[in-house]
Amino acid sequence: MTQPLTFPVTSPTLVSIILPSRGRPAELIESVNSILYTAVNKDKIEFLFRADNDDLATIDACHCLMEKLPHAQLWVSPRDKGYLEMHRWTYTLAKLAQSDWLLLWNDDAHMVTPQWDHLLLHAGVASWHNVPDIYMLVCKSKNRLGCNEFMFLRKKMVDYLGHISLSPHSDNWLMRVFTAIQSVTFLPIEVDHFSQDMNDKTREESVAAYANGKLAQETLESPQAQQAIRNDAQKLLSYILSHNTSGVSL
Repeated sequence: MTQPLTFPVTSPTLVSIILPSRGRPAELIESVNSILYTAVNKDKIEFLFRADNDDLATIDACHCLMEKLPHAQLWVSPRDKGYLEMHRWTYTLAKLAQSDWLLLWNDDAHMVTPQWDHLLLHAGVASWHNVPDIYMLVCKSKNRLGCNEFMFLRKKMVDYLGHISLSPHSDNWLMRVFTAIQSVTFLPIEVDHFSQDMNDKTREESVAAYANGKLAQETLESPQAQQAIRNDAQKLLSYILSHNTSGVSL
């Protein structure tokens, strides 16, 4: 019989919000406020922002937010390849995180569920391996059925792999890896994602970057990408096997 999995909290903050942003200062502030308004323990949330060095409005918005946030950092860097660098940006921010949990977030998303951080703090699942370092908890998208875009990751897992994903489509990459090792559970936490409702320049750039699904074909569907996904899954499975002290048969 499997034992219930609980997630220890050993860090000064519960969760670090990984939040790259571009060209949406007002929306960024609204997005951050939605996380804070619905949280129980606001002082246990860390925000890690990333902005392009030519995006002064976003940089200013981040500084305004940081004046009121107990735990926050801002990383400013050149645009380079834009959205094609997203997975690298999120990993750079993740390395700065102080929390046990990381939440990959967007500036066009709003947290909907009240007391979401309480639900995360007390999350528990019927685990097959009892190794809390290697697990992913997925939120529900309120207005985009079938999309699994927002996920909590254990920071130790990210440190162990040395990346979040090897594709700008990090959510798809992670779902494939964690499904393969049966280490993913859906939380009763809802997120509104307004990406398709925002017809601004940032949206145009994003659509252009992912045009025609070519990027997914190259970084998710190619034989090289499929092998890299299997490599991540195998590495995490090896970690589970070496750290499983519960006596559960794998």
